[in-house]
Amino acid sequence: MSRLAPAAGLAALATVLLCLSAPPAHAKGGEVGGVGSTHYLNDSWTGQANRVVTFGERTNQAYVGDWNDDGYDDLAVRDGNYYLVTIAGGEPPDGGFSYGRATDVTLFGDWDGDGIDTPAVRRGRDYFFTNGFGGTAEVVIRYGRPDDQVLVGDWNADGIDTLAVRRGNRFYFADGLQGGAASREVAYGRATDLVYVGDWNADGLDTPAVRRGATYS
Repeated sequence: MSRLAPAAGLAALATVLLCLSAPPAHAKGGEVGGVGSTHYLNDSWTGQANRVVTFGERTNQAYVGDWNDDGYDDLAVRDGNYYLVTIAGGEPPDGGFSYGRATDVTLFGDWDGDGIDTPAVRRGRDYFFTNGFGGTAEVVIRYGRPDDQVLVGDWNADGIDTLAVRRGNRFYFADGLQGGAASREVAYGRATDLVYVGDWNADGLDTPAVRRGATYS
C-alpha cells in the first residue's frame, strides 16, 4: 500500500500504521456535505459538538475515514483531484495525494480489510479502487447504473467494504469488489427517504437506516 505523501513543508508520516489492534471505525463513504472549513464533531448522541476542528478551505469537499488504522475517523478535504488528510485533528494537514479526475465522484472505504480507508472514484457506472493514497487504480469494476445512488459498507461482516446501489426503494448489495449481478437485493423504506449506513449494533455488519422527516428507521 502506498503511504500518504507529506504535505508541503511537513515531514513524512512515520506513524501511519500504528495501533493495529484498535477496533475499526465505521464512518465511511461519500462526501460529508455542507460548506465551510469549520467541522463540528460529536462523539455521542447529543445535540452539541464536543470537538470543533478547522481544516481545509471553505470551498473544499469534506470526507471522513480512518487513515492510519488507529480505530478513529479523521477528516480529509478535496480540491479537484487533490486530497489533504489530517490525523491530528486539524491544521496543518498530515499528508496529501492526488487521485482520479476533478470531475469524479469520490468514495472512501476499507477495500482490502487492513483497517485503513482509501479512495475509490466513480465515473458513471465504472468504479476505480485503490488500496493506497494516490497512484493508479488496483481494481476496476462496472456496477449498477449511472443514476443509481451508491452506498459503501461491510454488508457481510468480513471486514472489507464493498458497494451497494439504491434504485428507488430497492438496494442491490455486492459482497465483493465485483461487477455484474448483486449478491443480494432487498426493498426497504420509500424512494423519497434519505439513507444512512452504519453498524448499529456492533456486530461488524453495516446495514441501512432511512430518514423520513424527523423519524429514523
